[in-house]
Amino acid sequence: MKKIALTIAGFDPSGGAGILLDTRVFNSEGIFPMAVITSIVPQNSRGVFNIFPLQKEEVRESLKRLFEDFNIKGIKIGVIGSVEIIDIISGFLKNYRDIPIVYDPVLYAGNGVKLYNDESFIENIKKKIIKKTTLITPNLRELEILTETRINDEDSAIKSGKILFNKHKTSVLVKGGHLKGNDFLITEDEIFKIEGDLIKRDVHGTGCMLSSLILTYLIKGLTIKEAALKSKNKITGKIYKSLILGKGDKFYMEI
Repeated sequence: MKKIALTIAGFDPSGGAGILLDTRVFNSEGIFPMAVITSIVPQNSRGVFNIFPLQKEEVRESLKRLFEDFNIKGIKIGVIGSVEIIDIISGFLKNYRDIPIVYDPVLYAGNGVKLYNDESFIENIKKKIIKKTTLITPNLRELEILTETRINDEDSAIKSGKILFNKHKTSVLVKGGHLKGNDFLITEDEIFKIEGDLIKRDVHGTGCMLSSLILTYLIKGLTIKEAALKSKNKITGKIYKSLILGKGDKFYMEI
């Protein structure tokens, strides 16, 4: 039987990130995609302009109807948008501890637009989401926000990642693309460096694609380390082949 993955994330109408990208990644890896939209995020190749979280009952109803019918094998979480939707997602996650759950904590767009609606959002993420996930994949700014630390180099990035792991006992993939291009996987067993290239190109949706790829490989039975390595290698090739589609400076990846 075909394996099913669910993405719970925002809708990027340009298709470069969020729900549309996640489902394309699932399809490309032979996983049947399902999706629940949390927020509409107007954007194009010039940047993100706003966020409009859905009503909590819209999200609750969508999740309820999927979980009561399908045998979902893994969940990816991206943009959430509101504290009310955190509560809805958290309520469902507590019943699904036996499947991989990957959380890409998208808190700000690259151009600085905040992607949540309440100052209590971060604390609610810490209390209600992170502990229930298999892996969290923050970039450096997100890691600083979640740990209330400052990151200046790879050593401080690792230190902050360890703080997040020790607090929540959830594996952490620190995305170091804004330092030297290397990522760091922090698990109960080790701190593992995943070497990468420092590519000076503004590519849309890399975090979404990485977390979605990792989820597909976890569903297929790879370890977190194996899934992170394979995903990093694959996305690096996609970044080099990315292309300009609009009038802005952002590059888009083909799947």
